[in-house]
Amino acid sequence: MKKLLLSVLALTSLSTFATPPGLEITSSNLKWEIGNEWYMKVTSNININDFTSTGSGITWDLTSYESSSTEDTIVVGAATNVGDLVGATLSINSQLIPQTDYISTATNFQMAAMYVDLLSGSVAFSGSLEIGLSHVSNDSWLASTTIPHPFGGTPYPTSLTGSILAEGTVVTSYGSFEAFLVKEQFVVSGVTDQIFYYWETKEYGRIATIMGGKFSLMHNNNFDVITSNNEVIANKANIFPNPATDNFTVKAKGLENVKFYNALGTLVSNENVSTNATIVNTSNLNAGVYFVQTTANGVVSTSRVIVK
Repeated sequence: MKKLLLSVLALTSLSTFATPPGLEITSSNLKWEIGNEWYMKVTSNININDFTSTGSGITWDLTSYESSSTEDTIVVGAATNVGDLVGATLSINSQLIPQTDYISTATNFQMAAMYVDLLSGSVAFSGSLEIGLSHVSNDSWLASTTIPHPFGGTPYPTSLTGSILAEGTVVTSYGSFEAFLVKEQFVVSGVTDQIFYYWETKEYGRIATIMGGKFSLMHNNNFDVITSNNEVIANKANIFPNPATDNFTVKAKGLENVKFYNALGTLVSNENVSTNATIVNTSNLNAGVYFVQTTANGVVSTSRVIVK
């Protein structure tokens, strides 16, 4: 049955829906493939207490963090062997987080080494620390191992404890996404105790993080379609949600015309607009990448949209 188009007023309430049961974040959703990069807007002096961090059906509106002038790039590269480390397949690295090597399994990632100032510098684990995938509602996980003492002393007991603190919807300028808020605590007994927080989505993996008092929010990447806040400002057009399922809204001051094309360049719809917003129906379209060409105050711009 063809679904009725929603009004603009009704559509704006989408960001308040609760996370449906059954959300599951798998290893493939994290996008941890060698060559992938994502680009983060970084805001300092932020901690978890600035956000609702327990419960379900929460809406985290993160759009106010998209205008930061501080940026960071997270890179997935090939692992670098450390000491007796065997089997690490990839490495996560950025300016803000310590480089960490992982072993990729069929369903999980196992932390194998972290480059921290621990007497000798970078350290390898004598075991492995799994990060608990797949993540589902109310999930928790615990992995433990040891780090050899650099001078032959008693090895350091080491653990990684994780849990799903909350679940709901992350709101950004490029879409609203079902998300888990994840807490991970990395402890080397007597040496370090670090707590990390991640907002995880199926579309973009760890879309936002809190590490060491810095909040990082993804604003672009090299692995998937995303409309950054900078593009929205430059184009004077806001398209949401993206990805879309049944429909999406195009909103801009002085909006005059909206053309919608498929990936082959075939015109799907062409609408002249006399208001500042319109809704494009996608309920009967095949999943894939589409293009939206808008004309607002005589300025023509093009954006990409994913239809799920």
